[in-house]
Amino acid sequence: MDEMEPGEKGEIIKIDAKEDFCDRMAAVGLEEKVSVVCVGKSPWGNPSAYGVCGAVIAFRNEDVHNIKVIV
Repeated sequence: MDEMEPGEKGEIIKIDAKEDFCDRMAAVGLEEKVSVVCVGKSPWGNPSAYGVCGAVIAFRNEDVHNIKVIV
């Protein structure tokens, strides 16, 4: 997910992380089969903002590095 560019849409296919991280991501709507869109990146490329379930949420690249998305 951290490699998505602004405007790219995708679907989460796998969250390859520990259970507590997966639980935290699920709490904000990031789960397998959920659609996401990269709505922007900071001027330095980190963090990035993503549209998820009608909300825009910013994540650091290292936090979403293990979330695999098919674009």
